[in-house]
Amino acid sequence: MRILLTTFWNYPHVGGLSNYITNLKHGLENRGHVVEITCPNEFDGYVNTKNNISDYLWKFYQQRYGKDKKKFFQLDVNFYTYLTHLSQQNLEGYDILHAQDLATAYILGMLNEHYEKPLLYTPHGILSLNRIKFKEVDKDSLSARYFIEIDKRAVQYADKIIILSDHFREPLKQLGAHDSKMLTVHTGIEENEEIEYTKGANRHQTIISCIARLTQRKGHHILLEALNMIKEHLDHVEIRIIGDGKTREDLEQQAQHLRLSNVVFLGSRDDIPQLLKETDIFVLPTINDSLPISIIEAMHMGLPIVSSYVGGIPELIHHQKEGLLSTPGDIETLSKHLLLLIQNPSLRNELGENARKFAQAELTVNEMSRKIEQEYQSLL
Repeated sequence: MRILLTTFWNYPHVGGLSNYITNLKHGLENRGHVVEITCPNEFDGYVNTKNNISDYLWKFYQQRYGKDKKKFFQLDVNFYTYLTHLSQQNLEGYDILHAQDLATAYILGMLNEHYEKPLLYTPHGILSLNRIKFKEVDKDSLSARYFIEIDKRAVQYADKIIILSDHFREPLKQLGAHDSKMLTVHTGIEENEEIEYTKGANRHQTIISCIARLTQRKGHHILLEALNMIKEHLDHVEIRIIGDGKTREDLEQQAQHLRLSNVVFLGSRDDIPQLLKETDIFVLPTINDSLPISIIEAMHMGLPIVSSYVGGIPELIHHQKEGLLSTPGDIETLSKHLLLLIQNPSLRNELGENARKFAQAELTVNEMSRKIEQEYQSLL
């Protein structure tokens, strides 16, 4: 098959979406298919087109809506720019079109009315209904109605929706998708064969690692409060906050205020496998998430996971089997889970080995691409 993976965002970039596209491409190519990727940064003259469209649309939006609609004005600029360039591509030669975000599913869907190719859609981010739920967008606003309509069109255009976890099902149903239109395929990653699956390189201390962008919804502030509750048990424990983001300064101040001297902020790193090898416990107290790639990486490294009943995490981490889960925001339970694993190395090893076995069986690039390949073939 000749397959086109499309994304509305620049590729490659740092983040789960980019990693997913790379892994899916490699997995499908290893299975004998030709895979191409189209994204904004590969188009010639994209910036000039965007500037011209922006000038035109801004005048229109000012006249119709005033100056307070910048959020979906900017989205429209990106939509029309991407549509302009994607429409110049000949899609006839592809057997499968696979959109990797709702914007591309919407745009590609419009173009595909002419080509009538099998079109699949994989939502990676938070759908508009969840943005409203978590008050990122006012539910009564024009922006909310606009974003929901885009979501509905993306669902409508897709012949099949490949979802990363079952937690996408209910919001997609609200947008018009039927269960028969959705297929859950968990994200798979390439195993790093150069890293041995041994834990705790520093035997004189216990290493707890949290790998995530530093944003409010990842729950780092909750982690610091939980650590404060068990501070007297952390003499031989180092907590590594790995990643960067807009809340870093606030978190560093919080750690200083709580006198958590053994919490270190390592920033963005490109040696994640090595850092995971040195880790004994992986923690991600996320409040609102889909399927964090960092958890999958930690599972492959045989680490016990401490996280939240959020998104697709409970589909991978079964409480007391591959890790320990708590209600998002439950500081007291999170602290108890961390203390239990700090004080019980044998339980750490048991949960970590279960996590590794699950990951090797279910969360590999080969398994992910095999399932998606089958779905492609069913649509031809």
